[in-house]
Amino acid sequence: VSPEEVRHEIIKKSEGLDVWVKKHRNMFVELGTDDMQLAVRDILAGFPLLTKNLPGRNSADPFVVALARMKNYTVVTEEGLGSINRPRIPFVCEHYKIKCINILGLIKQEDWII
Repeated sequence: VSPEEVRHEIIKKSEGLDVWVKKHRNMFVELGTDDMQLAVRDILAGFPLLTKNLPGRNSADPFVVALARMKNYTVVTEEGLGSINRPRIPFVCEHYKIKCINILGLIKQEDWII
């Protein structure tokens, strides 16, 4: 699953993947709850540079972290760790003790054979 904000970002920026995303709308979680909005606000208060207009930044990032934090989900991303001055999803996840893995980590975790 992924937050609805990710779906919006994919539709805006991707050619091709947007077609798949539109067919799989049920995997995207709407984030209209007050708890979710508070969680996003908390994340942005602690990491205001998470969504700044720098290469590789995405306005959906705090929603990804908030959803994982609220639902105790594991985040899967290929982003590098980052730092306090250039935070990335793994850096923020580490701060909140949210499990964060890459695709290879997901394959290993799920015991998939490729």
